[in-house]
Amino acid sequence: FDYILQLASPVMISAQVSALQRDYFGAHGYFKLKGLDDSEVMTTPEGKIREFHTEWMLPGRPEEEWIK
Repeated sequence: FDYILQLASPVMISAQVSALQRDYFGAHGYFKLKGLDDSEVMTTPEGKIREFHTEWMLPGRPEEEWIK
């Protein structure tokens, strides 16, 4: 409901609309850290960066992993 109200508003009150659109259309990924005490980004044994993407609009919100 908030999404519809903000679409009709002449002023975007927050970045919530753009965040919802980003999540819906899936145009982003994210990185995970190795742990709370280790701020390095997770990599494969070969040293490639592991990027993740969550399908927020699908039941169960499945997560995909992209190796870069």
